[in-house]
Amino acid sequence: MKNKKTKIFSLVVIAISIVAVILSAYFIDGPEKILQTVRQAKAPYLLLAAFLMFLFWFFGSLSLNSLLKVLGAGLRPIDAFKVTMTGAFFNAITPSSTGGQPMQVLRMKDYGLAPGLSSSVIILLIIINNLVTLILAIFSMIFSYKNLGEKLFSSVLMLAGVFLSLIVTFVITSVIIFPNKSKKFMVKVVRFFNKKNPDEKIKKFEKQIDSFYDSFRVFKCEGLYKLLPCAFFVALQNISLWTVPHVVFSAFGAVTTNAVLSVCAACLVALISGFVPLPGAALGAEGAFVSIFKPLYTNISSVGIVVILWRLFTFYMPIIVGAFFCINFKKEVEKEVEKNE
Repeated sequence: MKNKKTKIFSLVVIAISIVAVILSAYFIDGPEKILQTVRQAKAPYLLLAAFLMFLFWFFGSLSLNSLLKVLGAGLRPIDAFKVTMTGAFFNAITPSSTGGQPMQVLRMKDYGLAPGLSSSVIILLIIINNLVTLILAIFSMIFSYKNLGEKLFSSVLMLAGVFLSLIVTFVITSVIIFPNKSKKFMVKVVRFFNKKNPDEKIKKFEKQIDSFYDSFRVFKCEGLYKLLPCAFFVALQNISLWTVPHVVFSAFGAVTTNAVLSVCAACLVALISGFVPLPGAALGAEGAFVSIFKPLYTNISSVGIVVILWRLFTFYMPIIVGAFFCINFKKEVEKEVEKNE
C-alpha cells in the first residue's frame, strides 16, 4: 500500500513539474519565441547531449565495478551497467534521489553478491561521489564567482548546497568511523520498525552489518589509493552530465564567452537542486537552472525551451531508458516489499 502511494506521489510531482515548465516557457517567452527557438535547433548537438548521458551512465558503471574489483567481486560490464541504470531509474522517481541505492543493492543480489558487500560498495561510492562533487563545486565557486556569485541569491544557494553536502558526507562517513555506535543505533531502528519477531530480523540484520564492515576492512587493507580509479570515473561521470546544458544551449545557437564556466554553473545547479525533497528535484532544479544560466548565454530566444530539453535529457531520459532495464526487476522489488510488510 505504501509502495503504491509513493508511486502515485512521484507520478503526480513529475506531471506537475512537466506542466509547470511548459506553461512557464509559454507565458514567459511566448509562442513566437518558442517556435523561433525550435526552428534553430541543430540535431547533431541534441545527439551529442544524448551521447553525454550515455557516457554519464557508462562512467557510473566503471566507478561501481572498480570498487567491486578491489573486493574481488567484479561484475560483467553489462551487469554493472544494468545496476547503474537501475539506480538511475529509481533515483529519478524518488524524493531526493534516495531510492536508487537500495535498489542497486537488491539488483546486485541477483548477481550473487551479498547485501553487506554490496551495501559497503554503494555507501563508499556515495562518499567518493560527494567528496569529488564537493572538490569540483569549490573549484566551480572560485572559478565562477565573478560571473555568478556576486548576486546575493546565487551565492546563498551555492553556499547552502556546499554546506548541506558537507553534512551528508559527514553523516555517511561517521557510519564507517564509528562502527559500534552506528551498529547499535541501526539495531534500535530495526527493532522499532519490526515489532513482530524482532530478534529474527535483528539476527539477520547483524549478519549483513558484519559483512558490511568486513568489506570496509578489506578496502583499508588493500590501500586507499585503490579508490583513485573510482574517483577518476566519478569525476568524468559528473563532467559528462554537467556538459549537457552547454550542448543544449549550443543546439539553439546560444553563445557564451566561456564553456568551462557553463560546466561550473551546471555543477552548482546540481549541488543546489540535489537537496530539493521531491522526485527529480522538481521545480527547484528548473528555478536554479534559470537563475544561474540565464546571464551566461546570449542570442537565445527562449530559455524555457532549453530548460525543457535539459530536463528531458537529464531527468526524463533516465526514467525512460532506466525503465527498460528494470522491466523484470520491478516484479522482484514488489515481491521483496511484500515480504517485508
